[in-house]
Amino acid sequence: AASVIDIHAKRLLRFSTVDVGIGRAVDHSVWLVGFDPMHDLRHIRDIALLSINKTGAKLIYISTDYVFGASGEQPLGIYEAKNPLNMYGETKLSGENSTRILCPRSFIVRTSWVFGINGSNFVKTMLRLGREKEEISVVSDQIGSPTYTADLAPLLCDMAMTERFGTYHATNEGYCSWYEFAREIMRLGHLPAKIHPVATADYPSPAARPLNSRLSKESLDEAGFPRLPHWKDALQRYLSELAIAEEEGVLKAF
Repeated sequence: AASVIDIHAKRLLRFSTVDVGIGRAVDHSVWLVGFDPMHDLRHIRDIALLSINKTGAKLIYISTDYVFGASGEQPLGIYEAKNPLNMYGETKLSGENSTRILCPRSFIVRTSWVFGINGSNFVKTMLRLGREKEEISVVSDQIGSPTYTADLAPLLCDMAMTERFGTYHATNEGYCSWYEFAREIMRLGHLPAKIHPVATADYPSPAARPLNSRLSKESLDEAGFPRLPHWKDALQRYLSELAIAEEEGVLKAF
């Protein structure tokens, strides 16, 4: 695989007119990474980073709260100690480090609990379960910030128009537990399912997850980038987007 990537990298250097590259690192299949070491294809990644750097393009590398693996209740700054609890977090931290070295014209953007119109996510799962079940158990001691892709994407575009390279935290404003998030989904979705809080220790998962995913957005403030709207506002807009997509047949019921 490496030799094939080498060839494609050389072609990229020869023909590319890319101005900005985006490293997609948002993946909700955290447990898959926990079981598959080959998911971390470092050689391929590093060649891609070198290729982007040599073209002179900027890079936006999307990272995750999982690089921290933190507990406690304080929002985490960009320089807080890193202690990933699973291979997904380790992979993303490794990618951050390689990006800083191999592609210095980059924005490393850590985000969390992402949801959007495409693909699977927690909101869609809760809506489906809310229609199928009367009672649902959801973890209540993992705290973080949901992030709507329709809010995150414009911020990334704003960053790409600047030379303010560095590491940033970007999520919707406000903090909640998965339990609180699920309750708000049921409320706004007018679903009667009852949500029960459970502790992480009582909810088996193939991959360990951090209890504290509160990310401080001071890095955005210092660089002059706007913060994103509150997650409750984002959720309400997202549910409206889903409803319209379903009505128009763009998105099948989940």
